[in-house]
Amino acid sequence: RAKSDLENLFRSIDDMATVIDTDFNITRLNNAALKWFGVESEESLLGRKCYDVYNNRQQICPDCPAAEAINTGKPIHIEKYKSKQDQFFYVGASPVLEPDGTIAGVIEIIRDITDRKRAEAALREAREIAEQEAGKLRSMIEGMDEGVVVADKNDDVTEVNKWFLKKVAMKRDQVIEKEIWSLFPTMPGFDKAQREVNKFRNRKKREPFVFEQELLDMQVSLRLQPIYEKDRYHGFILNIIDVTDLVMARTKAEEANQELLVAVKKAKQASDLAQKMAVQAAEANKAKSKFLANMSHEIRTPMNAIIGMTELALETELTEEQGEYMETVRSSANALMSLINDILDFSKIEAGKLDLDAVDFDLRHCIEDTIHTLALRAHNKGLELACHILPDVPETLVGDPGRLRQIIVNLVGNAIKFTKSGEVVVRVEIESMRDNDIKLHISVSDTGIGIPKQKQKSIFAAFNQADGSTTRKYGGTGLGLTISSQLVELMGGKIWVDSVPQKGSTFHFTANMTIQKTPAPNYIPLNPKDAKNLSVLVVDDNDTNRRILEEMLIGWHMKPKVADNAQSALSLLEKAKAKGQPFELILLDANMPEMNGFDLAKQIKINPDLAGSTVMMLTSAGRRGDAIRCRKLGIAGYMMKPVRQSELFNAILIAMGPTSTEKNESSLITRHSIGEKNAV
Repeated sequence: RAKSDLENLFRSIDDMATVIDTDFNITRLNNAALKWFGVESEESLLGRKCYDVYNNRQQICPDCPAAEAINTGKPIHIEKYKSKQDQFFYVGASPVLEPDGTIAGVIEIIRDITDRKRAEAALREAREIAEQEAGKLRSMIEGMDEGVVVADKNDDVTEVNKWFLKKVAMKRDQVIEKEIWSLFPTMPGFDKAQREVNKFRNRKKREPFVFEQELLDMQVSLRLQPIYEKDRYHGFILNIIDVTDLVMARTKAEEANQELLVAVKKAKQASDLAQKMAVQAAEANKAKSKFLANMSHEIRTPMNAIIGMTELALETELTEEQGEYMETVRSSANALMSLINDILDFSKIEAGKLDLDAVDFDLRHCIEDTIHTLALRAHNKGLELACHILPDVPETLVGDPGRLRQIIVNLVGNAIKFTKSGEVVVRVEIESMRDNDIKLHISVSDTGIGIPKQKQKSIFAAFNQADGSTTRKYGGTGLGLTISSQLVELMGGKIWVDSVPQKGSTFHFTANMTIQKTPAPNYIPLNPKDAKNLSVLVVDDNDTNRRILEEMLIGWHMKPKVADNAQSALSLLEKAKAKGQPFELILLDANMPEMNGFDLAKQIKINPDLAGSTVMMLTSAGRRGDAIRCRKLGIAGYMMKPVRQSELFNAILIAMGPTSTEKNESSLITRHSIGEKNAV
């Protein structure tokens, strides 16, 4: 029976057990060993050499416990690490003796001790971390100009700083592991502190407890802060702050209280006046914002007419001299438009109304296209103009490409202006990236005249240049860098300059963007031949704008109709629908009296009899949130006036292409996306 029990015990133990004779033949295995070797019965393994059965052991390995136990007749115990399995094993071999004392073989036991080893490692790491944290805490509190005492859940002191030891005239070993209350045995008022600590312990109170007390010839503020970890109480921190001077000041403050009451009355009168002035300022700011919006529209409307009519005139038959005159008009109008934009932007900065929008755009195309527009200026001066966008920079982003382009144009334009020879290099890299948020670091380097150290901060101020003399040879309004710095700030970044006079400058700025979660739709633009006879409704309250758009569309062999207000447009849409010939495309002016373009687009969308036409919005006064409104209303394109003929034509081809009928509210055609899609 004892033998049977022993056999059952051998078979059932959790560790792998193998009996091996002196020739290393397997003679017995338990159930765990069978499971280890992946067999159901021991017949297939009995009599085989143990080193043939173990996959990773060669004949009589130097560290084989079984071989050493057979050779020495002593039990052998070792630990092994298997890197392939990332596991630790205990291996033990005990000799089996014959009745006459000779060695008959060994019993080899193998146990997986991976969990134990990892637990030991984790415990060592935890101890090291605890020691490091204790060291950090000690270093942190040592330099504090107040007393700090840390106590455990039993109120015994575990840490204390020099300030406290100096005040109580005690050494560290006299305080550590002592009950904190024993350090102040005769101090009145500490009984309430003990009661509060008991509330911490019983979790009836969790917020800190603060009270004032006379202590060690000082008036002190005592603060008890409980320590909890995973909702378990672990002790508290006592802060002792000398407030003697503060108490004296408080006494003086009470004496001055009567004078303060008189001052409060006067302050209330001043507050009422200030509130009245604030209301007036708010009304003035509102009026200023409205004025800016109106000015933007009023200025851009005649400029739109000048540029539009010039482009139409250039399409007619002109003499060479007339063509040169008209090109000069167009160039001057574009320069004037740029200047007007700077002044309006600066006015918006002054009013706090300069905003950004968020649209999908291709970063590489935006920057390279911007650099391309400045290439002629650089090459005319014999300068090398280069752009280096690092390979890891994502290309499809969400942000305001127009404002990004504006910053780069200002910085590169200045670099070209102030560089006589050499190069101008634009570099784009990742400053930081987390999830879908990315911060770009863009720099513009030149080999120009440089900026003196004392001038490097002032150049970002309005109307300022490094050369402020009346005979400046470089010109400019001095608004470019001011506007750029404000735009960078709106993008959550910063702008700065590194410069050495006569050697060159490097302007840096950072900007926060978002990586597009889904790629932009793969637009397939309409074939220009298929755009012929396209029925288009133009809605604009300005006569000149209507005429320009109508002549452009006719020049492209389309069939336009015009309306000067929203009601006329709705009437034309209803009549066209009734005839079974609905308009395929509607071009809306955003800034119209009575009912603006967005309201008209909404009326078209909610009316099932009118919905179905492709709608594009043209505006001379873009506002923050316009892109979002366009997406919600299903508007296909959003263009700023004055719009170039080529840009408008490409936008129409993209909007009317095959993918334009797909419902994709996240896409919006802008002047930035037109070049990216290469419509024509």
